[in-house]
Amino acid sequence: MMFRMALAAGSLAACLAPAAADCRQDVQDLLKAAEEWTDYRITTETLMGGTAVQHSTQDYADYSHFYQHVEETGVHWLVLGNQEYLSKDGVTFAPHKERSENWLEEQKALNAAVRESVRDAQCSTVELDGKPHRLLHHVQETKEPVETISVVQSWVDEASGRLVRREAETEAHGQKFSMIYVYEWEVDVTLPDP
Repeated sequence: MMFRMALAAGSLAACLAPAAADCRQDVQDLLKAAEEWTDYRITTETLMGGTAVQHSTQDYADYSHFYQHVEETGVHWLVLGNQEYLSKDGVTFAPHKERSENWLEEQKALNAAVRESVRDAQCSTVELDGKPHRLLHHVQETKEPVETISVVQSWVDEASGRLVRREAETEAHGQKFSMIYVYEWEVDVTLPDP
């Protein structure tokens, strides 16, 4: 199961202010900006009961063109606009399903609902890998496609203004799991050609 939480980074100026007056707005700005990010990679580890159960890599050319490989299952998933593809070997892709013409607008509406759900936001400056980072902590919820509640921490490099790490503890359908996301930027993203 890929639990995709929309993230953002475009307007981080407010997030990087030494004393943010409205930390909830900082978190919402971070979540909104992801819809505009390009050329980045997310390495994700999913844990249940503290044990790693899934590892995946996602390469994003942009928000609607990306490629994911799940290590444990060997599944390769490719999204090019409103067309999804699957592959077992990462070489030969077969059409999986076609999304609605309005899927991107629908996804952005879901993202907006998540941003509105943000509460208990706290922001501080911490050190990570010897560099100052803005640490944003908050709680968020989703209603669709699955009801979830997540406690999220995001580390933003103060020098670059980019999200570098995110951790989420999530409850869905009575199950709890954690996800750790590590971000790489200015990646040469070359998506498979189906």
